[in-house]
Amino acid sequence: MADSSESRECEVQRTDEWGQTNRIPLFLSNYSSAQKAQYNRLMSLAAKQAELIDDLNLIENAQERLAALTSYVAKTRLPEEQKGDDLIVPGCVSRVWVKGRVKDGLTEFRCSADSPMVAGLVALLCDLYSDVSPWEAAEVEPELWTRCGFTKILSPTRLNGLSAVRGRIRELASHWKA
Repeated sequence: MADSSESRECEVQRTDEWGQTNRIPLFLSNYSSAQKAQYNRLMSLAAKQAELIDDLNLIENAQERLAALTSYVAKTRLPEEQKGDDLIVPGCVSRVWVKGRVKDGLTEFRCSADSPMVAGLVALLCDLYSDVSPWEAAEVEPELWTRCGFTKILSPTRLNGLSAVRGRIRELASHWKA
């Protein structure tokens, strides 16, 4: 395992529009987070998902892939002061908060979870469905759980929780596309 000074070399610090300063890991891409966000805005959700799956599958072991997601949380973290009971996703064993909005015609999701592993999984979903049209966020289902081997190592309870988070994202996006 890398020490903390080594892992910091793989991060970039950004202050987002939500007013939160985050250390953003760059392990999924050779791009800075700003370049990746701009690039993602030009990609369809299907292309974005395919690239994300390819990037994750560079890590050969599914358990290691899952562990790597915990360092990915900062990019989509919901600030503590914005965590309200109305944002809690029912159906999750851990408390999970999801908040979304549309900006310049594209979706943006923020999330948090009590469990570090769940936070990583939920962050992956929030990132996947951010910077896409509301129609895509409502209609395109995630393939990464299966294609990255997570369905083989996650419990049915965790998979049901992820399904509930996907349901919340779909519900918000369906409202925006109308």
